[in-house]
Amino acid sequence: MADETIRIDTRIDTDSAERDLDELKKKLKDTSAEGKKGFNEAGKALDTADKSTKGLTVSMSSLKKALTGLSISTVAYKVAQGVKDIYVTTEEAYASIRKASTMFGDVAVDQENLVNKLSKIAADTGSEIATLGEAVYQAMSAGIAPTEDMSDVLSAVEKSAKLASGGFTDTETAMSASLSVLNAYKMDIKDLDKIQGILLQTQNKGVTTVGQLGSALSKVTPTASAFGVSFEQVASSIALMTKQGTSTEIAATALSTVFSELGKDGTTASDNLEKAAQSAGKTTTSFSGLLKEGMNVSEILSLMSDYATKNGLSMVDMFGSIEAGRAALQLAGDNTEDFNEILASMGDTAGLVGEAFEKTVTPADRLASSFNNLVVTVGTKMKPVWDDLLGSMADMLTKLTNQNTAGDKMKTSFESLKTALDEYKKAEEQARIETDMLNNSILSIAKTNLNRALNDASQAYGKNMNAVEEYDASLKKIEESM
Repeated sequence: MADETIRIDTRIDTDSAERDLDELKKKLKDTSAEGKKGFNEAGKALDTADKSTKGLTVSMSSLKKALTGLSISTVAYKVAQGVKDIYVTTEEAYASIRKASTMFGDVAVDQENLVNKLSKIAADTGSEIATLGEAVYQAMSAGIAPTEDMSDVLSAVEKSAKLASGGFTDTETAMSASLSVLNAYKMDIKDLDKIQGILLQTQNKGVTTVGQLGSALSKVTPTASAFGVSFEQVASSIALMTKQGTSTEIAATALSTVFSELGKDGTTASDNLEKAAQSAGKTTTSFSGLLKEGMNVSEILSLMSDYATKNGLSMVDMFGSIEAGRAALQLAGDNTEDFNEILASMGDTAGLVGEAFEKTVTPADRLASSFNNLVVTVGTKMKPVWDDLLGSMADMLTKLTNQNTAGDKMKTSFESLKTALDEYKKAEEQARIETDMLNNSILSIAKTNLNRALNDASQAYGKNMNAVEEYDASLKKIEESM
């Protein structure tokens, strides 16, 4: 009977288990690697972030240092700029005083005291010291005599500074306008208030400014003064003419022509004035004569206008030039009433300049002036130091210049020596060349003579050889014949 034993295979499949174990190890290994990689990347990210943070901190620190340095540099620059401004402003002030000092002559003027007085005037008028210093020079140039205390000059400067404010111009122009009138009419410095009051009233009554009058009055005041026309009448004429639309410049020029034609004998205007005066029953018929009798310019011209109307003439026909005739029309006839009204106001100018000044000067002007004074005061204290420093620098530059001059001279001497050596070398070379040429010439002559001697010897030798040959031939012939 067959053995029907049942066998059960109890062997374990170790190969499969090993494969599974290897796979599990691999997965664990991969997982560990990924984790490690992730941690490494995270670490790198943190390192980068830390470095960036540190870089930012360093950058912020550098920026802070830079800003601090910039702040210090800015402050230093502003301080230096401020010192420079003080120096420049102070020097401008003292430069104007030095310029004015050329007019002092033998008068011992205390310049530091002068600066102090100008400082006060500047503070009161809202001006700058340098500007007032120029006005000091201008005043003396126009004839106001300097004194030790400079009272007359400084009074004119202060008054002109106030007139400038009320007259919408600068101090120099206001001074020029005032003093040109003063000199044209040979007035005293005490009349300055009166003149400046009239100037401002002309601005008030006409369509002009003190600034415009300053550049125009010199065209008419010399002529007006010469023929006896008062400054009040000149001013009233300009005010009335500018009120009618004529510019200040043209009005002044035309007025000068009117006064010249009326005042000179033999002109069309003076002849017609004489006729008009006689027609009106006047015993005085000249322009200057009628003025002395109390007639004003407008009344005299109205006299002529009435005569022209009676005789069928125009006012322009009464003058030799159209310019003068047109100006006369603006002052005569119906315009006489306006003229007289303006003329009357010219006698009421007391305190006018002061009132105008107070209305036009501003707190800002005074503040700017005070600051300018402060700058000059500080600069005056620093000026001795600056002067010493600049003097030392000038001496140093002079020494450097002298040193450079000596160096230049030494350089020039060496260059001259080098030139002389070069010329010597050239002369020496030339002499050598010339010597060589001479030697060559002698040698050439000697060679020529030698060659000639050699030729002569050769020829003699040849002849001698011929003679020998002939002698030998003769001997042979003798021998043959024997």
